[in-house]
Amino acid sequence: MEWSAGAKLLDYAVVTDKPADANLDARVTLKVSAKGKTRTRDARYLVTTSPSVTVFRDMMN
Repeated sequence: MEWSAGAKLLDYAVVTDKPADANLDARVTLKVSAKGKTRTRDARYLVTTSPSVTVFRDMMN
């Protein structure tokens, strides 16, 4: 992931979010800076709210 290489999150935007069973499927655009370069990436996060709030990045997409 970008973060383990020292990238910094500059901005993000939620492109879409939709229910996925008991979860929320959020597609986002990330703006990151690493090694003096700024890049924009698309990412997908899955959010659960029960039994506790959990957010994780879907690495398969």
